Amino acid sequence: MHPCVMLQLRESSTSSLHKSLSQEENLKDQFNHTLSTYEEALKNRENIVSITQQQNDELATQLQQALTDRANMELELQHTIEASRAANDKVQNNQT
Repeated sequence: MHPCVMLQLRESSTSSLHKSLSQEENLKDQFNHTLSTYEEALKNRENIVSITQQQNDELATQLQQALTDRANMELELQHTIEASRAANDKVQNNQT
């Protein structure tokens, strides 16, 4: 084979190899970027889940307190009604 042809083939092979390596590097960069984006999205999701769980816990505590307050008010109302009836009975007994 003529030396010029061999040189051209060698340069062509080197150029192809360089192009292949460059494409591989680009694919690797794209993959790393995609992976980084996915990891960031996963981290954000975990933060949202954590915040949501904390808010749910706070709401559950508030609901439990509201239910306790309601039960206490119902009890107070019942006592007030009983006291009012007793007072009315006393007034009626004093009028007769």
